[in-house]
Formats: sequence, C-alpha cells, structure tokens
Amino acid sequence: MPVLEPWLDYALIFVILFFPPTLIRLVWRRSLPKATAIVLCVASYFPYHILFAAIGASPYTNLIMLATIANYFVYRYKTGTEARKDAVAARSKLGYEE
Repeated sequence: MPVLEPWLDYALIFVILFFPPTLIRLVWRRSLPKATAIVLCVASYFPYHILFAAIGASPYTNLIMLATIANYFVYRYKTGTEARKDAVAARSKLGYEE
C-alpha cells in the first residue's frame, strides 16, 4: 500500500470495510434477520483478506475481524420506527390491544 498519512490509511480502510453493509442497509431499509446478517459477515470476511493482501495492507488484518463483527451490528441495527413497529406487531400477536 502506498505510504499515505496515517489518518488517510484508516479512512480508506473504513470506507472499504463499511461501505458494503451500509449500502445494503440503505437499499433494504430494514434490519436483516440474524442468520442473514451472520452469513453476510462470514461471507465478507475472506474477500476482505484477499483484497487487503492484494493491496499489501497486511498490518490491518486484525481490523478486518473487528470490522466484520461491527458489520453484524450495522446489518442488525433497528431504527426507532422499526423497533416501534416490531413491538406493536409482537403485542398484537400476543393478544394485547393498543
């Protein structure tokens, strides 16, 4: 990897690691189910290693693991509106009336 300012290295790596899950969440507009989020995280882990090895960024491999775990939370994040809708659906499923 070419020598850049340290903050620029981390900014570039941040974009590489967090752009795909953020884009998926923006397009999907809803939190993903647990199993789907885990599959996407595991499936993205190895391509990240291959990409980072190809660009010569091997010192950042620990960051890949941390980002993979953080991506799970990006996929599973629920906005207040989503959480409220889920709570209302769960209450109505249990027989509670609003």
